[in-house]
Amino acid sequence: IQNEFLLTDNCIRVAYIEIKYCNLLDSSDLKCLNRSLAIEPRLYASLVALIYVKDNQDRVDVTEEKKQRANNAYSIFMNIRFCPGEDAGLVRFNDIKNWVEIFETALKEQDQESLFSNLLGRVLAHSPIGEDGFYPCEAVRDIIEIYGNRDLYSSYTISVFNERGIHSPTAGRAERELAEGYKRTADYLRVKYPNCRSLAINWGAWDGGMM
Repeated sequence: IQNEFLLTDNCIRVAYIEIKYCNLLDSSDLKCLNRSLAIEPRLYASLVALIYVKDNQDRVDVTEEKKQRANNAYSIFMNIRFCPGEDAGLVRFNDIKNWVEIFETALKEQDQESLFSNLLGRVLAHSPIGEDGFYPCEAVRDIIEIYGNRDLYSSYTISVFNERGIHSPTAGRAERELAEGYKRTADYLRVKYPNCRSLAINWGAWDGGMM
């Protein structure tokens, strides 16, 4: 049923149904929600507002109702998988740049600007493969070159490793193959995308990365 609405104006309405029943769905089932988040940055910002405190907010007592709403929002937050501006597997630079600018503005308006880099890195990690066969795609690389900083790199890298999930023991073979792939990516991105190269280095054990 979701696939029928995925590319229609009713996608956002189905997304709210997915939100309502999030606890009963796998992350792969949140199709309309992920699609809506990819094109509606203020929807992502509204989810953030339910979970995180404001930058300049004093400590306040929270009602049980607000706690429950925050817990529900966090459950959704941990299950979403989308790349800003993605449309049918493609990310165009103008689309993602516009998404990022609106998202940053929304966070400023709700006094949560300090979260911007961390939250952006988290979703950029869900980039599709680029047309040249390397990850992330070209438009995401351009965004990383513009907005890259320590918070973005950290959240991006954590998201990449979380997506790996649990692997069967292979006497280190799988890890070596991954590290070699990261090295190839770093070498390829070295000249045009220095920030992305630094990220690829962080992914591999071959140069002091996390594995």
